[in-house]
Amino acid sequence: VAFHLEPYPGRSAVSVREDVAYLMQLYGNSTCLYRRNGLPVYYVYDSYHVKPQDWASVLTKEGSNSLRGTAFDGFFIALWLSQRDNVDILQGGFDGCYTYFASEAVSWGASRRNWPQMANWAKTHNLLFVPSVGPGYDDSHIRPWNSDATTPRDNGTLYERAWSAAVASGAKVVSITSYNEWGEGTQIEPARLSVRSDETSYEDYASDTTQYMRLTSKWAKKLQESVSRVYDTLVDGEL
Repeated sequence: VAFHLEPYPGRSAVSVREDVAYLMQLYGNSTCLYRRNGLPVYYVYDSYHVKPQDWASVLTKEGSNSLRGTAFDGFFIALWLSQRDNVDILQGGFDGCYTYFASEAVSWGASRRNWPQMANWAKTHNLLFVPSVGPGYDDSHIRPWNSDATTPRDNGTLYERAWSAAVASGAKVVSITSYNEWGEGTQIEPARLSVRSDETSYEDYASDTTQYMRLTSKWAKKLQESVSRVYDTLVDGEL
């Protein structure tokens, strides 16, 4: 389990430090936590709303409220939304960056054609790049004004294209948006066609209720193979 830190009124770098301390006091000893470099992982959604110098006070060793080297240290992954967010991510002291959105129309970072460039930049600066893949996107029932972001599932083809681009970027980790975010039409959990109370329906999985779980398994294996090949190449090069 990794933590996804959502924004809230008054959120600041210092309040996030307090949130992390609270989470670690409750769950820090859990064997269920996903860790990188021995540290619990935190995805910091909408991180760009906090100034990078404020994040640096918490996420750099020299920061006045630094978490680094304490019992509450973690692996912090910022949201890379616009093209120049990388400057703030680096200055803020984050360990990595992710793209979150399942629709390419939402942000520069969500556009798959930018992932190789983003991955190369992250590698150069010793950061983890985490592209986010999704099966489609449709939040028109909760955000009627956002119809331009709607992206049809195309019977699983979109999901496979997103995964293919993520693996091709050289990413070591891929995040999925989402398992069950039905309001935005990004769910991959097993499901069958159902009609809403307003007599409209979610986009169908056709006749295969586990389609996206099977595709996830397929591409997770491809990602693992890709990462293993890179590791083998590095070892051979060192030898």
